[in-house]
Amino acid sequence: MAVTPELKDVHVFAEGDVTGDFCVSLVLDIGPSDLTGSDQFYAIVGTAQGIADFLSTRPFIICRGFVVFPEFNLEAIKEVIQVSISKCAEEDWEQTALSINRLFPWEYDEMKDYKLFS
Repeated sequence: MAVTPELKDVHVFAEGDVTGDFCVSLVLDIGPSDLTGSDQFYAIVGTAQGIADFLSTRPFIICRGFVVFPEFNLEAIKEVIQVSISKCAEEDWEQTALSINRLFPWEYDEMKDYKLFS
């Protein structure tokens, strides 16, 4: 039976107001829907212009973990993330988390011995 991932909580890290053009960092607490625990995944969410402004201070960017929205609406953001991760259900949590990791960087991304910590 597949492990269904659930978005348990979202932590928003923003500088200033999140109206108009914005670019914020999110920490996503995601875990199996039938358990209380979760692992953390990371995302950057913003408007196209907000992300462009973010990029203007960096020489390049790799787009994994970015989500573009027309405005800051936390409930809509949560819904889109939940729909996206629900397609990542696999046989066990390890495989499910690795599948989610393709969308949003996982706290254990590229750690060889992450099982020691989970």
